[in-house]
Amino acid sequence: MQHLALFAALSALALGCASGADRRGRITPDAGTRDSGVLGGGDTGPGAPDSGLGAPDTGPTVRPDTGPPRACSTNVDCDDGLACNGAELCVGGTCQAGTALACDDGVACTTDACAEPAGSCTHTPNDALCPAGQVCGASGCETGGGSCSESPCKVVAPQCGCATGQGCYIDADGDAGCSDTVGTVGEGGACTAIADCQPGLTCIGLGGSTAACHRLCDGDADCSSGSFCILGLEDSAGAPLSVRACTIPCDPAAQTGCPAGAHCFLGSESEGAMRDITHCEGEPAGTTGQGGRCVDQTDCRAGFVCLDPDGFGNQCLAICRNPSTVAPGPSADCGTFEDCYGFDPAISVGATRYGVCWNGF
Repeated sequence: MQHLALFAALSALALGCASGADRRGRITPDAGTRDSGVLGGGDTGPGAPDSGLGAPDTGPTVRPDTGPPRACSTNVDCDDGLACNGAELCVGGTCQAGTALACDDGVACTTDACAEPAGSCTHTPNDALCPAGQVCGASGCETGGGSCSESPCKVVAPQCGCATGQGCYIDADGDAGCSDTVGTVGEGGACTAIADCQPGLTCIGLGGSTAACHRLCDGDADCSSGSFCILGLEDSAGAPLSVRACTIPCDPAAQTGCPAGAHCFLGSESEGAMRDITHCEGEPAGTTGQGGRCVDQTDCRAGFVCLDPDGFGNQCLAICRNPSTVAPGPSADCGTFEDCYGFDPAISVGATRYGVCWNGF
C-alpha cells in the first residue's frame, strides 16, 4: 500500500490503471486484457479547519425527476449528472428514472444523507435526538457522558468525542481534533481544504491541481459500495498514519463521480489482493477516441482504455458496462455496429462488470 501525504508534494499512488504493457492480448467473446499503470496522488494543500460555528449537512441532495420522459437512444442520453437518485436508463426509446439510493443505517439518532457527486451515504450522529444524559453511539443512544473509543475524538464515521454541531478532523500533522467549522462537501466532491469536507472525510489531491474529499477508514467496511480502504496517508513529516482513505467509487463508462477537472479510470491494485477498482485522476486525459491508435493509456480520452484487441496494434476503446457472459452483444454504452466485449479474467467493481466497445474488426 502506497501512502499519500496530507498537504504535501505530489506523490504517486501505485494502483494499477487499465493501461500499460502487461497482460495484453486478443479480445474474444467475454475476453480481453487488463493492464497496469499508476494513479497519481497530489498536493492536498489545505491546513487545519478554521474555527467558527458551521452547520452540518442534514439532508440528501436527491432531486426527483420531473416532467415527461425524454426521448433517448442510449443510457448516456438520460444521465442527469446525479448519483443519489440512481442511474437513469433508456428503455424503449424513453428515459426512465433511477432508483434513489437508500441511506438509512437503522440508527435512530443519526442524520442520514446522500452526498453528490459519488452518491455516498453519510450518517452523522446527533446527540440532540437522544434522551438527556445520553449520546448517539454506533448502535444508537447510549449512556457514558460522551465517552468515545478514541481520544480526543474518532475521525472515521460514525464519529464520537465531539459536541453536537462539531466534526472530528485530522490535520496535516496527523492530529485529530474537534472543529466548530463543519464542511458540507461529500465524497468525490472538489475541495481546497480539509474543512471543506464533511466530518469523516479529508481532502486529498488527485494529481494536477484537483483535489477531492475522500472517506477516512480503518477497513473496507467503512467505505462505500465499490470502494476500498487502500489509500495510505502520511503526515507533513512523511510518517504513515494509522487511518487510511477509501478509493472514490466513480463510473469509468459514464464518467461520473469525480470532481470537475478529474476523470474516472478503471484499474486494479498493484499488490495484495489485486482487486479491481475505480478511482479519480486529476492529470489530464489524452485526446484519442474510439478506434484511434495509442501507445499507452495516456493517449486515450477519459472513459477509454488502450489495448490491442486483434493483434494488429493498440487502439483506444470505450469502456462499457455489464457485458454478456455468453457472447459479446449490444450495449447502450457502445456505438452502432459495436458490441460490448468482456475482459478475461472478468473485471468487476461492486455489482458492475466492465468491458470495452469494439466492432470486431
